[in-house]
Amino acid sequence: MNISVSDIIWTIICFLLFTLVLNGLLIKPVLKVMDERNARLSRARARGEELAYARAKAEKAALEAEAERERRREEGAKLALARAEEEARSGLKALEAELKAKEEGELAAISGEAERVNAALLSKMDGMVEAFTQKLVKGGES
Repeated sequence: MNISVSDIIWTIICFLLFTLVLNGLLIKPVLKVMDERNARLSRARARGEELAYARAKAEKAALEAEAERERRREEGAKLALARAEEEARSGLKALEAELKAKEEGELAAISGEAERVNAALLSKMDGMVEAFTQKLVKGGES
């Protein structure tokens, strides 16, 4: 095997030409495509981070809104309970007043009946005492 200087020179020239052609036709376009891809990935990551931040913010706002709705619901329930208690108290007062009026009416009726019965008893008692006295007097005469 014989290696000549001209073969070495032609090999170097071919290698340099091949490198130039590869650099222009393959390496630079591939690097350009990779740079563009990296730029798109960076934009996509940034957009993903923005979306994640927006989602977290929206979830936080939704939780706060739910907490506010729950607080308002509880306040509404407390107000409704307070109204119901107030209505129950006023109804109870009205019922107490009605019962007191009925009681006073019944007491007055019972008191009147007691006075009538008492007057009737006194009247009958007077008659009985008089009859007894007459029997005693007649019994003592005989």
